[in-house]
Amino acid sequence: MNKSFWLKIIVIIFMLSSNTVVFAADYTLLEPGVFGQEQGFAVNGTGDFTDYANMVFTALLTLAIALAILYIVIGGFTYVTSSIAGEKEAGKNKIKEALKGLLIILLAWLILNTINPDLINWKFKVTPLGQSAPAE
Repeated sequence: MNKSFWLKIIVIIFMLSSNTVVFAADYTLLEPGVFGQEQGFAVNGTGDFTDYANMVFTALLTLAIALAILYIVIGGFTYVTSSIAGEKEAGKNKIKEALKGLLIILLAWLILNTINPDLINWKFKVTPLGQSAPAE
């Protein structure tokens, strides 16, 4: 597909996500959301940046894995339905590239989780300048 199509998709996603962020501060969910939050973006009652960043990180990780699996399916479909040798190679390459991407995603998560699980869960809190960190 051409570049203008992808540019339109990115602009539409940006427009939809920007409205969600603006109205999310005063919105109370009627049912628990996808990520288990009960008060909009407030996962543990604070609704600060780290809660929002955790949800965005989880959503992007889930989306990346889903797209990699979808690309594997598309490559498999291309491989199975083509009768030309070049098309079969293209299907194999799609599957290989999707598996490489999936491996990179999962290894990145594993490395971050091994270094410090709080890097994955975004549990760290940044104290404002001039204040001391609360004792835990």
